[in-house]
Amino acid sequence: MNSYSNPRLLVTGATGFLGSSLLPIALENYEVHYIVHENLSPFSNAYPHQVSLNDFSTLARVIRQIKPSIILHLAAVTDANFCEVFPWSAWKINVETTKHLALIAAQENIKLCFASTDMVFDGEKGNYTETDVATPISKYGIQKVEAEKIVLNASSQNAIFRLPLMFGSLAKKNYFAHVITALKEQKPIKLFTDEYRTICGVESVATGIITLLEKANGIFHLGGPQRISRYEFGLLAAKIFKLDSHLIMPCLQSEIKTTAPRPKDVSLNSTKAIYLGFRPKGLEEELRIIAHEATLS
Repeated sequence: MNSYSNPRLLVTGATGFLGSSLLPIALENYEVHYIVHENLSPFSNAYPHQVSLNDFSTLARVIRQIKPSIILHLAAVTDANFCEVFPWSAWKINVETTKHLALIAAQENIKLCFASTDMVFDGEKGNYTETDVATPISKYGIQKVEAEKIVLNASSQNAIFRLPLMFGSLAKKNYFAHVITALKEQKPIKLFTDEYRTICGVESVATGIITLLEKANGIFHLGGPQRISRYEFGLLAAKIFKLDSHLIMPCLQSEIKTTAPRPKDVSLNSTKAIYLGFRPKGLEEELRIIAHEATLS
């Protein structure tokens, strides 16, 4: 267990895709506490607190007991299609919980760091910087923009981390694992040639967040090292994993009907975060690490 002299960090969404990669990194420098909805303790060196994020009074009491230096709010409903169909259910976590955390944090003089998304942009230009106006086209993006405003208005010490499409371990549910699984099973898969992101490995994003936790105030982009389409990324992954790239079929966004509108190019310019120490690994390097880990499991 880390020394109690380490700064105290409280994390929501710790058992999610990003959170489960971030907590082991955070434990190197923080006394880590995390919120769980059910009685689960997947991190042996961190402190779980079982409370619903919708139970605002209990959540406030727990936060005041923990007395963290920083709250990192990762918990969210990130499925854009779900947000489109059930906007109020998503709003309760994406906006209402964020609002409550921002209020408690401001009252207790706790810094709040909030995980947002590249989907706050309409995708009409790409290479977005932190000074570009957020113009979301989906309910998910709209909710994230609303939450961003709440966090920034609550305290000048707060920070927003806008995150890209992430990939990581095949053992965890994510877009990338779905692609690799399909290719391993010899199933054809369609990937967009006209949707561009700054895709990044989840480990790089997690490390970047921890690096910036105490340094950052305001908005920061943590995108990957290059602008790339989903199709191009799929071909690269197939090459690294030595799978049949002919199973990957190019298609346009217009050819596949989705419930939520999809922006075409939400690539992020992350120069500001890089200046403060964010160092995303190259896509090939990150993919080779994951491929190697997959051979060991």
